[in-house]
Amino acid sequence: MSRKHVVIHFNPAWRPYLRRVAQGLARYVHQHTDWRLTPMVLFDHNLYGERYRPLRRPPIDGMVTGISHEFVEQVRANPLPKVLVGPEAMGLGMPWVGPDYRLVGRVGAEDLIARGARSLVLFRH
Repeated sequence: MSRKHVVIHFNPAWRPYLRRVAQGLARYVHQHTDWRLTPMVLFDHNLYGERYRPLRRPPIDGMVTGISHEFVEQVRANPLPKVLVGPEAMGLGMPWVGPDYRLVGRVGAEDLIARGARSLVLFRH
């Protein structure tokens, strides 16, 4: 059986949590698999904005990828097994890893109530 080649198809410098995702993935792969990880960048940035850059370097067995809503269909059309990373991927019908927002909200509300808060307000952006 050959060694699996999995790409990290996002830029860990974009957001601090992506660095932690990349570090956790690398730690997991080192401890539990013999996969080969290769970092790649999902989007090209140029004077005209972002452009999706599909994976073209076979053999690749799978990817862990970030996503932007404007490129959902290109990512969905990519035939490789994939796990999406980040809140942007929530609800797209593909496997994803991201925050448990319900748990975060519940723990935050419980903490505020325990500290004596009598009313809470939710702001969404």
